Amino acid sequence: MLFLVLIIAIVVLLVINNQKTEKIAGMIAGKERSELANLIKLRDAGILTEEEFERKKREYESWIAQKGHSDERNALKDLHQKGLLSDEELRRKLDLLDKAESRGEGIAGTDLAEIKRKTSYKDAICYAERTPDSWICICGTENKLSSRHCRKCFSNQGYVLENFTKETLWQ
Repeated sequence: MLFLVLIIAIVVLLVINNQKTEKIAGMIAGKERSELANLIKLRDAGILTEEEFERKKREYESWIAQKGHSDERNALKDLHQKGLLSDEELRRKLDLLDKAESRGEGIAGTDLAEIKRKTSYKDAICYAERTPDSWICICGTENKLSSRHCRKCFSNQGYVLENFTKETLWQ
């Protein structure tokens, strides 16, 4: 009986360890997340203190935000070159990236700061907006009207549209 319990405990530990390994491997596999995965590894190994880790993580996130969508553009172009995206699909997807990048243009710094303060969402880039067949989240992601949560940042559609449109932000 003790032997059986010991075997079960070992299997559970192996499964947990395997899940952690898969999670780290997934992070490393994603190009833009590999630096973050390396920071996590350094922190977990005791090389970076928690304060150093948080500071480096903020620097990394700032760098990613400044970089914009260049990785996504390169990935789309790569898929197109490999024949996995047609010319039309590439054009449509690049147009979507252009729209996402331009959404934050023209938003006043005080409005953006207020959105970030009220939501505690530091990656907010634009006003929320409802279009005839979609809604745009404060993170800049266009979502289907039927989606109750943003597919990128998981913000609630109702809350975002009631509080963070150009018209409702300061009410």
